[in-house]
Amino acid sequence: MAGCSSIPPTDRERWADGVPFIRVSMPNADIATTMHLIGQNGDVETWESRDGVQVVLRGGVLVATRGFGFDLMSAERGLRAGPYTRRISMLDGDFGLQFMTLTCVARSGDESQVETCNGPHDVIINTITRDPGGAILRSRQWVSPQIGYIDIRHGP
Repeated sequence: MAGCSSIPPTDRERWADGVPFIRVSMPNADIATTMHLIGQNGDVETWESRDGVQVVLRGGVLVATRGFGFDLMSAERGLRAGPYTRRISMLDGDFGLQFMTLTCVARSGDESQVETCNGPHDVIINTITRDPGGAILRSRQWVSPQIGYIDIRHGP
């Protein structure tokens, strides 16, 4: 088509156009990518990179990933009041599902929330930092034993 470009816009161009984005990094693998919001249903947001890797956040809490390999297939929402149980399912190395039940407690400060969960083998600590108005600035959230944590920074 005349006048149309097949070159995707840069992250700066997308931000300038008002398209929300997040920056996702895997500290254990020294990998980082930018993801753009591709869908929203209530407080559930699906973010996707150019190569199709996805994270799904519910109210800022990681509830699923796709394209990482050892993906978080589903997770009950965390960061609730009082002690609670959080059930998650993950892909194992043979494309099967591995289920895990975590015992968690969350605490909130003025601008941060910290969820500490005891699993069968490890203690998992997820953190979310917000600005004074309540918007999420960044978070560190656990995906699976093989992936470890991902860091999510909300743009700009």
